[in-house]
Amino acid sequence: MTYASAIIDLFKDFSSFNSELHALTVYKNGEKIFSGAPTPYSPYQKNHVYSLSKSFCSTAVGIACTMGLLSLDEKIVDIFPEKCPEVISENLSKMTLLNVLSMNTGHSGCVMKKMMRSSDPVAAFLACEVEYVPGTHFAYNTGATCLAGACVTARTGLSVLEFLNLHLFRYMDIKGSLWLSYKGLSEGGVGFHVSSDDAAKLGLLYLSGGVYNGKRFLSEEYVKLAGSFISDNSSNGTPDWCSGYGLQFWRNSREGFRGDGAFGQLCMIFPKRTLSFPPLPR
Repeated sequence: MTYASAIIDLFKDFSSFNSELHALTVYKNGEKIFSGAPTPYSPYQKNHVYSLSKSFCSTAVGIACTMGLLSLDEKIVDIFPEKCPEVISENLSKMTLLNVLSMNTGHSGCVMKKMMRSSDPVAAFLACEVEYVPGTHFAYNTGATCLAGACVTARTGLSVLEFLNLHLFRYMDIKGSLWLSYKGLSEGGVGFHVSSDDAAKLGLLYLSGGVYNGKRFLSEEYVKLAGSFISDNSSNGTPDWCSGYGLQFWRNSREGFRGDGAFGQLCMIFPKRTLSFPPLPR
Protein backbone atom coordinates (compact mmCIF):
# COMPACT_ATOMS: atom_id res chain seq x y z
CA MET A 1 0.00 0.00 0.00
CA THR A 2 1.26 3.48 -0.89
CA TYR A 3 0.79 6.68 1.06
CA ALA A 4 -1.61 7.96 -1.59
CA SER A 5 -3.86 4.90 -1.55
CA ALA A 6 -3.87 4.79 2.27
CA ILE A 7 -4.93 8.44 2.47
CA ILE A 8 -7.62 8.00 -0.19
CA ASP A 9 -8.96 5.00 1.76
CA LEU A 10 -8.98 7.08 4.94
CA PHE A 11 -11.08 9.81 3.33
CA LYS A 12 -13.43 7.16 1.91
CA ASP A 13 -13.80 5.53 5.33
CA PHE A 14 -14.78 8.83 6.89
CA SER A 15 -17.32 9.43 4.15
CA SER A 16 -18.86 5.98 4.59
CA PHE A 17 -19.60 6.82 8.23
CA ASN A 18 -21.16 10.17 7.26
CA SER A 19 -18.23 11.98 8.87
CA GLU A 20 -16.29 14.82 7.29
CA LEU A 21 -12.52 15.04 7.29
CA HIS A 22 -11.88 18.71 6.55
CA ALA A 23 -8.08 18.75 6.44
CA LEU A 24 -5.15 16.42 7.05
CA THR A 25 -1.41 17.00 7.26
CA VAL A 26 1.06 14.15 7.88
CA TYR A 27 4.79 14.15 8.62
CA LYS A 28 7.06 11.11 8.74
CA ASN A 29 10.71 11.25 9.79
CA GLY A 30 10.58 15.03 9.66
CA GLU A 31 9.28 15.16 6.08
CA LYS A 32 5.80 16.28 5.07
CA ILE A 33 4.30 13.40 3.13
CA PHE A 34 0.77 14.74 2.75
CA SER A 35 -1.22 17.92 3.23
CA GLY A 36 -4.63 18.28 1.69
CA ALA A 37 -8.35 18.89 2.09
CA PRO A 38 -11.53 18.32 0.11
CA THR A 39 -13.23 21.34 -1.44
CA PRO A 40 -14.13 23.86 -0.02
CA TYR A 41 -11.69 23.32 2.87
CA SER A 42 -7.96 23.93 3.05
CA PRO A 43 -5.10 22.69 5.26
CA TYR A 44 -4.04 26.34 5.56
CA GLN A 45 -7.39 27.70 6.74
CA LYS A 46 -7.39 28.99 10.33
CA ASN A 47 -10.08 27.35 12.45
CA HIS A 48 -11.01 27.28 16.11
CA VAL A 49 -9.33 24.13 17.42
CA TYR A 50 -11.11 24.12 20.79
CA SER A 51 -9.12 22.14 23.40
CA LEU A 52 -6.23 21.51 21.05
CA SER A 53 -5.49 25.07 22.21
CA LYS A 54 -4.32 23.48 25.47
CA SER A 55 -1.32 21.82 23.81
CA PHE A 56 -0.24 25.13 22.28
CA CYS A 57 -0.59 26.83 25.68
CA SER A 58 1.51 24.08 27.25
CA THR A 59 4.15 24.71 24.59
CA ALA A 60 4.32 28.37 25.61
CA VAL A 61 4.86 27.31 29.22
CA GLY A 62 7.47 24.79 28.10
CA ILE A 63 9.42 27.43 26.20
CA ALA A 64 9.26 29.75 29.21
CA CYS A 65 10.58 26.92 31.40
CA THR A 66 13.35 26.16 28.91
CA MET A 67 14.30 29.86 28.99
CA GLY A 68 14.42 29.81 32.80
CA LEU A 69 11.44 32.14 33.20
CA LEU A 70 9.26 29.53 34.90
CA SER A 71 9.76 26.23 36.67
CA LEU A 72 7.35 23.28 36.87
CA ASP A 73 8.11 22.99 40.58
CA GLU A 74 7.05 26.58 41.29
CA LYS A 75 4.12 27.08 43.64
CA ILE A 76 1.21 28.91 42.02
CA VAL A 77 0.80 31.13 45.08
CA ASP A 78 4.39 32.29 44.62
CA ILE A 79 3.74 33.27 40.99
CA PHE A 80 0.65 35.32 41.93
CA PRO A 81 1.22 36.51 45.51
CA GLU A 82 -0.87 39.63 44.96
CA LYS A 83 -3.85 37.59 43.69
CA CYS A 84 -4.09 35.12 46.56
CA PRO A 85 -7.03 35.04 48.99
CA GLU A 86 -6.46 36.34 52.50
CA VAL A 87 -6.47 32.80 53.83
CA ILE A 88 -4.48 30.34 51.71
CA SER A 89 -5.64 26.77 52.24
CA GLU A 90 -3.12 24.00 52.75
CA ASN A 91 -4.03 22.40 49.42
CA LEU A 92 -3.76 25.65 47.49
CA SER A 93 -0.35 26.29 49.04
CA LYS A 94 0.88 22.97 47.61
CA MET A 95 -0.32 23.51 44.03
CA THR A 96 2.53 23.73 41.49
CA LEU A 97 2.73 24.63 37.83
CA LEU A 98 3.19 20.91 37.13
CA ASN A 99 -0.14 20.20 38.83
CA VAL A 100 -1.82 22.90 36.74
CA LEU A 101 -0.48 21.53 33.46
CA SER A 102 -1.31 17.90 34.28
CA MET A 103 -4.95 18.59 35.25
CA ASN A 104 -4.12 17.66 38.82
CA THR A 105 -4.78 20.94 40.62
CA GLY A 106 -6.90 19.31 43.31
CA HIS A 107 -10.14 20.88 42.08
CA SER A 108 -13.09 18.52 41.79
CA GLY A 109 -13.99 19.91 38.37
CA CYS A 110 -13.47 22.71 35.86
CA VAL A 111 -13.36 26.23 37.30
CA MET A 112 -13.33 28.09 33.97
CA LYS A 113 -16.90 29.42 34.32
CA LYS A 114 -16.08 31.03 37.65
CA MET A 115 -13.00 32.63 36.12
CA MET A 116 -14.91 33.99 33.13
CA ARG A 117 -17.60 35.48 35.38
CA SER A 118 -15.02 37.40 37.39
CA SER A 119 -13.37 40.74 36.73
CA ASP A 120 -10.09 39.08 37.80
CA PRO A 121 -9.85 35.51 36.43
CA VAL A 122 -6.60 34.68 38.22
CA ALA A 123 -7.92 35.79 41.60
CA ALA A 124 -11.10 33.81 40.92
CA PHE A 125 -9.04 30.68 40.20
CA LEU A 126 -7.10 31.07 43.45
CA ALA A 127 -10.32 31.65 45.39
CA CYS A 128 -11.84 28.35 44.26
CA GLU A 129 -11.90 25.58 46.83
CA VAL A 130 -9.14 23.00 46.29
CA GLU A 131 -10.90 19.88 47.51
CA TYR A 132 -8.06 17.40 47.00
CA VAL A 133 -4.33 17.42 47.60
CA PRO A 134 -2.78 18.61 44.31
CA GLY A 135 -1.32 15.72 42.36
CA THR A 136 -3.82 13.17 43.67
CA HIS A 137 -7.01 13.83 41.67
CA PHE A 138 -7.42 14.21 37.90
CA ALA A 139 -10.12 16.63 36.77
CA TYR A 140 -10.26 18.03 33.25
CA ASN A 141 -10.04 21.74 33.92
CA THR A 142 -9.90 24.36 31.18
CA GLY A 143 -9.52 26.98 33.90
CA ALA A 144 -6.21 25.40 34.86
CA THR A 145 -4.95 25.90 31.31
CA CYS A 146 -6.06 29.52 31.37
CA LEU A 147 -4.09 29.88 34.61
CA ALA A 148 -1.04 28.26 32.99
CA GLY A 149 -1.19 30.88 30.25
CA ALA A 150 -1.49 33.57 32.90
CA CYS A 151 1.78 32.31 34.39
CA VAL A 152 3.51 33.05 31.08
CA THR A 153 1.98 36.52 30.99
CA ALA A 154 2.94 37.20 34.61
CA ARG A 155 6.60 36.48 33.89
CA THR A 156 6.91 38.00 30.41
CA GLY A 157 4.29 40.74 30.14
CA LEU A 158 3.14 39.10 26.90
CA SER A 159 -0.03 37.22 26.06
CA VAL A 160 0.41 33.55 25.24
CA LEU A 161 -0.03 34.29 21.53
CA GLU A 162 2.43 37.21 21.61
CA PHE A 163 4.95 35.02 23.40
CA LEU A 164 4.54 32.17 20.89
CA ASN A 165 4.71 34.55 17.93
CA LEU A 166 7.99 35.94 19.24
CA HIS A 167 9.68 32.77 20.45
CA LEU A 168 8.27 29.99 18.22
CA PHE A 169 5.80 30.77 15.46
CA ARG A 170 8.03 33.13 13.45
CA TYR A 171 10.56 30.29 13.17
CA MET A 172 7.83 27.89 12.03
CA ASP A 173 6.25 30.24 9.50
CA ILE A 174 2.99 30.22 11.47
CA LYS A 175 1.25 33.53 10.80
CA GLY A 176 -2.15 35.11 11.30
CA SER A 177 -3.29 33.04 14.27
CA LEU A 178 -5.95 34.31 16.67
CA TRP A 179 -6.45 33.56 20.36
CA LEU A 180 -9.54 34.78 22.17
CA SER A 181 -8.99 36.54 25.48
CA TYR A 182 -10.92 37.77 28.50
CA LYS A 183 -9.92 40.74 30.65
CA GLY A 184 -6.62 40.83 28.79
CA LEU A 185 -5.91 37.17 29.59
CA SER A 186 -5.70 34.46 26.93
CA GLU A 187 -8.38 31.82 27.32
CA GLY A 188 -5.52 29.30 27.10
CA GLY A 189 -7.48 26.07 27.00
CA VAL A 190 -9.77 27.13 24.16
CA GLY A 191 -10.13 30.00 21.71
CA PHE A 192 -7.08 29.40 19.54
CA HIS A 193 -7.46 29.55 15.74
CA VAL A 194 -4.84 27.71 13.71
CA SER A 195 -4.64 25.58 10.56
CA SER A 196 -4.14 21.85 10.07
CA ASP A 197 -0.74 22.57 8.56
CA ASP A 198 0.24 24.65 11.62
CA ALA A 199 -0.98 22.01 14.07
CA ALA A 200 1.15 19.41 12.29
CA LYS A 201 4.19 21.62 12.84
CA LEU A 202 3.48 21.52 16.56
CA GLY A 203 3.43 17.73 16.39
CA LEU A 204 6.71 17.76 14.51
CA LEU A 205 8.27 19.91 17.26
CA TYR A 206 7.40 17.28 19.87
CA LEU A 207 8.26 14.35 17.61
CA SER A 208 11.72 15.92 17.17
CA GLY A 209 12.27 16.21 20.92
CA GLY A 210 11.72 19.97 21.10
CA VAL A 211 13.81 20.89 18.05
CA TYR A 212 12.45 22.51 14.87
CA ASN A 213 14.62 23.18 11.81
CA GLY A 214 17.72 22.58 13.91
CA LYS A 215 16.78 25.08 16.64
CA ARG A 216 15.84 23.93 20.14
CA PHE A 217 12.71 25.49 21.63
CA LEU A 218 11.74 22.96 24.31
CA SER A 219 14.01 21.02 26.62
CA GLU A 220 14.11 17.26 26.15
CA GLU A 221 12.81 16.90 29.70
CA TYR A 222 9.72 19.01 28.97
CA VAL A 223 8.92 17.08 25.80
CA LYS A 224 9.27 13.78 27.64
CA LEU A 225 6.97 14.95 30.43
CA ALA A 226 4.41 16.35 27.98
CA GLY A 227 3.64 12.89 26.61
CA SER A 228 4.20 10.98 29.84
CA PHE A 229 1.78 9.33 32.26
CA ILE A 230 1.68 12.04 34.93
CA SER A 231 -1.99 11.98 35.91
CA ASP A 232 -4.05 8.85 36.44
CA ASN A 233 -7.28 9.34 34.48
CA SER A 234 -8.21 5.64 34.46
CA SER A 235 -11.83 6.36 35.47
CA ASN A 236 -12.29 8.83 32.62
CA GLY A 237 -14.02 6.57 30.08
CA THR A 238 -12.91 4.68 26.98
CA PRO A 239 -9.26 3.60 26.42
CA ASP A 240 -8.00 6.70 24.60
CA TRP A 241 -9.41 8.90 27.37
CA CYS A 242 -8.09 6.95 30.36
CA SER A 243 -4.55 5.94 29.36
CA GLY A 244 -2.86 8.76 31.26
CA TYR A 245 -2.46 12.51 30.91
CA GLY A 246 0.75 14.51 30.53
CA LEU A 247 1.27 18.24 30.16
CA GLN A 248 -1.89 19.21 28.26
CA PHE A 249 -1.55 16.11 26.08
CA TRP A 250 -3.55 12.88 26.25
CA ARG A 251 -1.76 9.55 26.04
CA ASN A 252 -3.13 7.21 23.37
CA SER A 253 -4.17 3.72 24.40
CA ARG A 254 -1.94 2.01 21.85
CA GLU A 255 1.01 4.29 21.27
CA GLY A 256 1.99 7.93 21.35
CA PHE A 257 0.11 10.97 22.61
CA ARG A 258 -2.08 13.73 21.24
CA GLY A 259 -3.48 17.21 21.54
CA ASP A 260 -7.25 16.86 21.25
CA GLY A 261 -9.99 19.39 20.60
CA ALA A 262 -13.74 19.07 20.20
CA PHE A 263 -15.10 17.96 16.83
CA GLY A 264 -11.95 16.05 15.92
CA GLN A 265 -9.25 18.75 16.11
CA LEU A 266 -6.30 16.39 16.56
CA CYS A 267 -2.53 16.61 16.68
CA MET A 268 -1.38 12.97 16.84
CA ILE A 269 2.23 12.16 17.73
CA PHE A 270 3.64 8.64 17.32
CA PRO A 271 7.31 8.60 18.36
CA LYS A 272 7.71 4.84 17.90
CA ARG A 273 5.58 4.35 14.80
CA THR A 274 7.42 3.12 11.71
CA LEU A 275 5.70 2.72 8.37
CA SER A 276 6.78 0.51 5.52
CA PHE A 277 5.25 2.64 2.79
CA PRO A 278 7.59 3.68 -0.03
CA PRO A 279 8.28 7.40 -0.45
CA LEU A 280 5.91 9.47 -2.50
CA PRO A 281 6.93 10.02 -6.11
CA ARG A 282 8.41 13.48 -6.70
